[in-house]
Amino acid sequence: MERSIKYCVSGFTDLKGLLMNEEITIACPYCGESIVIEPEPADEVVEYVEDCHVCCRPILITVHYSEAGSRVDAKRENG
Repeated sequence: MERSIKYCVSGFTDLKGLLMNEEITIACPYCGESIVIEPEPADEVVEYVEDCHVCCRPILITVHYSEAGSRVDAKRENG
């Protein structure tokens, strides 16, 4: 069963300034452990893979930016 975790950071108008060096806590979609990530600010959707610091499995992280707020999706890299 695929676990996809979504986190929202909303209500901000200056997303680039806010997300610069901001730490966001997500849950590993494999082991459920809390992991802190620092997404880079961008004008578009950013997608990257980061390994869980506990179970070492690859997590596909997608950051969606918009004027209404940003959304971070974390799911298993290999489906």
